[in-house]
Amino acid sequence: MVELQADSVENATYTWFLNGTNLGINGQTITANHLGNYQVFVQKGVCSFMSEKVFVKLNQNPIAKLQQLNGINFCQNGELNASLGSSFEITPTENGSYSAKITNQNGCIIQTRTVYFSIPELPVITGEEDLKTDLFKIYPNPSKGIFKVQFPVVLTENVEISIFDTTGKIIKTQFFEKNNQEFVIDIQNVAKGMYLIRFNQNNTVYSKSIILE
Repeated sequence: MVELQADSVENATYTWFLNGTNLGINGQTITANHLGNYQVFVQKGVCSFMSEKVFVKLNQNPIAKLQQLNGINFCQNGELNASLGSSFEITPTENGSYSAKITNQNGCIIQTRTVYFSIPELPVITGEEDLKTDLFKIYPNPSKGIFKVQFPVVLTENVEISIFDTTGKIIKTQFFEKNNQEFVIDIQNVAKGMYLIRFNQNNTVYSKSIILE
């Protein structure tokens, strides 16, 4: 597709033609998606003019030739790790360097670039631990994006949560209001992988890992 733009004329009207046929398109610009000669008729009051013809030739989209894959194997720290499976996606649970070996139908093997994956450590807890990790539940974990957080008792103070990706970037901040016991976290709109949920209540901070699959 090609975008054509006429010169700007104040308070003018535009009418576009393809091979002499009125396209019924009015505006200063047009997206040309057909082969042929394009012209624009510009009118302002009693004055008008027809532009020169502009020939647009559209190249055909290239045809991609794909080869069938016979297998995918993942390597961890340079060694084949069968426990990582053979699907197109994996969720690393250990620090290390990861790559994939792909075999096509002709037996050719291609190895991807190596990516280092670091699982972030949980931050040090400070202050009095009003909320302890063994006294609340996050389920289901792993999840498709909806996580439930359940406390054994009704909260007497508001709790702020922040969700971090593996690079330390905050992807969501949410408040759990007091006088409630169960809450829902929705991160269906983010990429699959491992994340950290950090809770903060009266300067008490702790974290828990969750997996989005």
